[in-house]
Amino acid sequence: MPIYITQGRYTREAIKGMIVKPEDRYEALSRHVARVGGRVMSYYPAFPG
Repeated sequence: MPIYITQGRYTREAIKGMIVKPEDRYEALSRHVARVGGRVMSYYPAFPG
């Protein structure tokens, strides 16, 4: 089974919105990945320093 690593980025507006209303995005991400037959093995949100 191949394992893929992906990276994304948020706009400044999205980050501001996440600060105002934080939420766990794992479930939403898992649903999108499952639609194409995949599964999320790990999820590590990180912000550049």
